[in-house]
Amino acid sequence: MVYQWKREKQPIGPYFYQSKFGSITFVFQRLAMKNLKYLLPILFLGLIFSTSSCKKNRDAKAVITVLKDSVNLISGDTVQVAAVQAIVRFYLDKIGAEHIDTTIMTGVTGKAEFVWFEDAIIQYDVVLGSYSNLENFVILEQGETQEITINVND
Repeated sequence: MVYQWKREKQPIGPYFYQSKFGSITFVFQRLAMKNLKYLLPILFLGLIFSTSSCKKNRDAKAVITVLKDSVNLISGDTVQVAAVQAIVRFYLDKIGAEHIDTTIMTGVTGKAEFVWFEDAIIQYDVVLGSYSNLENFVILEQGETQEITINVND
């Protein structure tokens, strides 16, 4: 009699088989084919969570608030109000650096906001009528907002 080393598998449950030698084997194909509609959403969510947990670049912001003096006609006191339509220019004049040159007019709140995608040292100018405040610097860092207030006294 010739003994064959053929392993015969007998089913234990819907996903496991037991061989002649007693080891239990997991059959992935059977599980995947029957429950593919349940596995795909779980794998997709796992992919989304794993990629979103990495450190992402966050924007760096500079908010320049331009205020001017105004006299209250009733009380005669001087109060500071937002300087509407002041021109704020953000730029970078370094050779070999990225070219940055943008001009923003302040709105009714007197604010001009500049957003950049990485750390930088940006120059800015403020002009309102005959007043000018030139060649100032702001240091931008990722995920932070730098707020600067400029008082305009015509």
